[in-house]
Parts: sequence; C-alpha cells; structure tokens
Amino acid sequence: MALSLSAEGITYVRPHEWDVTVSYRFLHSESIYVGDTERPDLQNPNGPRLDVHSVDVLITYALSPRFSATLVLPFVHSELSSVRDHADGMRHDTSAGGLGDLRLVVNTWLFNPATSPNGNVSIGIGVKAPTGDDRVVDNYYTTTGVELRPVDISGQPGDGGWGIVLEMQAFQRILTNTFLYASGSYLMNPRQQNETPAANSLGGRLPAAGPNGAGPYEMFNSVPDQYQARLGIQQTIWPEKGLALSLGGRIDGLPVQDVIGGDYGFRRPGYSVYIEPGVNWVRGDWTVTLAGPVAVYHNRPESIPEQEKGINRGGGFADFLILASVMKRF
Repeated sequence: MALSLSAEGITYVRPHEWDVTVSYRFLHSESIYVGDTERPDLQNPNGPRLDVHSVDVLITYALSPRFSATLVLPFVHSELSSVRDHADGMRHDTSAGGLGDLRLVVNTWLFNPATSPNGNVSIGIGVKAPTGDDRVVDNYYTTTGVELRPVDISGQPGDGGWGIVLEMQAFQRILTNTFLYASGSYLMNPRQQNETPAANSLGGRLPAAGPNGAGPYEMFNSVPDQYQARLGIQQTIWPEKGLALSLGGRIDGLPVQDVIGGDYGFRRPGYSVYIEPGVNWVRGDWTVTLAGPVAVYHNRPESIPEQEKGINRGGGFADFLILASVMKRF
C-alpha cells in the first residue's frame, strides 16, 4: 500500500520490503543567546562559529504490515572556529568527525494499514548505542604552545552513553491531496556524565573554582536527553508527477533536566522553534525531499550547575537548517 507522505518520514511498507534513506543536514551556528535574548556582544569578532554536516543512513525492514524496524547509521563532521577557546588570543579552527551513535528502533502502526489509508498513528521504541567517539581531540593554542585537548561538546560525534529512543508519527487526510502530519522523538540518556573534560571559553577546560567558573560537577561533559517535534500540512500540487509542497513547524531541543539519571555535567540546554517549508517528489520507488527550516525563536536556559551559581554562559543557535534526503524502496 503506497502512502504519499513518505517524504515526511511517514509511509506504509509492504511486508518484507526495505526502505533505504540517505539524509543530509547542515547547520551554521553563530548567534549566541542568553535565555531568549540575543547577545551580539558575545558574537563577532571573537564569538564561536560552528558548522555541522550530518549524513544519516536509515535502513528500514517491514516485519509485517504493522511492524517495522529501522537502523540509523549517523555520520557527522563538525568545524568550530573560535577565539575564546584558545589562550593566545587568536582565532583557530578545531574539527571532529566520524561515525555517531547508532540507533535501532521498532515501530508499529496502531491501526491496520489495510483499513486505515486516510489516517494512522505509529509509535516506536528503540535503543541508542554509544558507537560514536565522545573524546575526539584537536590542537588548542596556549601561552606555552600547542596542546591536544577534547573538542567542544557541540562537535563530538558521540555522547558516551546508552539511550532509550521513543518515537511517534501520525497523519490524517483532510482533502483529496492534502494531509496533516505530526512526528516527534525523545532520547533518554540515563548516564549523567562521560569522561571527557569540558571545553571552556579560556584555555580549553572549565576551571575548578572561581565566581564564574565551574564546580566539580561540570568538569566533564553531560550525556543529555534530546527531543524533536514536527507538525504541518502537505499539499500535492502535481499528482501525476508526485510533486508536493509542505509547510510546518518544528522544535529541536536539549532539556535542562533529564527524565532518567542526573543533571550535572557540562551541557548547553536550550531549544529552537522553526518554520519549516519543504518540497517533496515521489516517483515510483524513489522519494526526494528538500526542506529549509528558518528559526523564529531561540531560548538558552540555565543548566542545573549554572542555576546553582546564578550564571548563564549562553549558547549558540542555528538561524536556519538545510535538510535533504533520498529514499529508495526495495
């Protein structure tokens, strides 16, 4: 049974069929926020600039009309340009890349696809394995020379912890060629901290003491929860060619407190709200999609250690994303 929302990640797959998807995501982060207030004084010329290129390979196998399993193989490359991370007062680049943390998720449709062509809800549960490196190092420039130190938490391919993945997808036809769609995911990371020293705005490591420094609970990177949600509408504008436009909203976030486990360790909690336009093309067994979310709101609250110290170091956010994917059914 075919479903025209495959470009939104929602599709009915026949038993024993395979879907292979390659998706690409790019973000450039330069805007710094404290709470929901942008802080240009913390940005150029000395502020950090982060570029992240991500490629995910998703392999889905239909166990039955209602059950499927998806393996996600993530690959990431990040480049961070910064002045304040280096004690010599000059701008330098650090980078990290490689395989990220694998995910294996089992999904089921709540209603029989054969009798629910116009609307359905899928739920999924899975596991995230710590296959990505959470301690990639690069050159940091000090007053006495160059040292190898772990790159910033924002660029590490992995987080060092096992996780529990929860997913939801839903769609509803409201007109002949018009669908509403919704999806969401939440990653629970029970581990509180990994063993990677946290980067700092001065010298590559958080100080152990000081009024604006870090206490012992921030000396290592946190293993935080993550979440994402999307809601929107898709309109097929050229049914014969499988061409559709979509418009929705999305939120990407990292919470202050985890559902399971402790909340200490160095993290930059926050969330971004985007307007997400997209174009989708479905032709036979192929699906191609391109989307360009544009941010309308950022918020960087204080972490638990920051709340205890009464400070907020702020964090960088991406003002836009570039998302592209190609899916082939076998």
